[in-house]
Amino acid sequence: MSENNSTAELKKAIAIKDETIASLNADLKKLSQAHDEVLASKEAAQSVGKHPQNNDTQLFTARQSAALSRKELEIERDFMRTTMNSIREAVIVTDLSGIIQFCNPAGHQLLGTQKGSLRNKQLQDVLLITTDESIPIDLINLHIENNKLEHQISFFKPPLGEQIIIEWSSNLIHNKKNQPQGIVFTIKDVTDAHQLKNQLTHQATHDALTGLINRLEFDRRLKNCLSSLHNRHIKHGLIYIDLDQFKIVNDTCGHQAGDQLLRQLSSLITSKIRGRDTLARLGGDEFAVLLENCPPNVIRKVAEELLKIIQDYRFSWENKVFDVGASIGIAIFSSSNHQ
Repeated sequence: MSENNSTAELKKAIAIKDETIASLNADLKKLSQAHDEVLASKEAAQSVGKHPQNNDTQLFTARQSAALSRKELEIERDFMRTTMNSIREAVIVTDLSGIIQFCNPAGHQLLGTQKGSLRNKQLQDVLLITTDESIPIDLINLHIENNKLEHQISFFKPPLGEQIIIEWSSNLIHNKKNQPQGIVFTIKDVTDAHQLKNQLTHQATHDALTGLINRLEFDRRLKNCLSSLHNRHIKHGLIYIDLDQFKIVNDTCGHQAGDQLLRQLSSLITSKIRGRDTLARLGGDEFAVLLENCPPNVIRKVAEELLKIIQDYRFSWENKVFDVGASIGIAIFSSSNHQ
């Protein structure tokens, strides 16, 4: 699957979700309007009863209107219930204080709860989600502060499962007078899509053979380093490594041996540099190390150590042993001078 196709599928899924949320909000608004009409009809009927001078026709009309409104309300409720049950995303409706009023079947499945078991419970007691730094998120207060939240990526650990990645959004529910009555939350498990996105990103920025940063990503990081040179106290280092005997190994023992040589040297070099430094395979038998914010004497020392371990390394393949060796170049640069 290409990255473009995956992105297109994700965008399509998000579009479908947005349409579903819009439809749901419309249904909830219709329900509230129908409820208001019932109350208005009841008030009209009571008003007729208080004034004996109104004739039977007026009373009959009021009762008919109330009955019709109740029927419409029942139809709207059935329609909303069917809609909620068919949505694959979790839908949870609360009042403005966070007390759960409704949860659809997908919501119960996500939370591992039974139908009707969540009503009148506090949302935070049954749905604890966190940021990627494991900081709990107060959904109700966060919504009140922002009024509306869309496509928030968070982490949630179901009662009997591993932590999953969810995408959630929230919207206010208003009555006919445009007064807020509650909050509707929609939640979707996007763990697979998130992992696929990360996988595609990794493939686009890493060398498939060695797992190191590839040339494209290395160039990006190098440009970021250069853009930071406005600070005159910062110096960066670049170490270029070109293996000397790689072609001999490849020609003598085949590409499989050459691939193994590259993997072993990648691991060897990685173990000798700082965790924040970048080791990249630029292509073929060429490597580069980017040392950010590093003193010149340390850069030279690292280069000397890398050269020594490569020169001392012996590659064995099918009873053959090869001295590898390498040529190394160093560049030290800052805002004031280049070395």
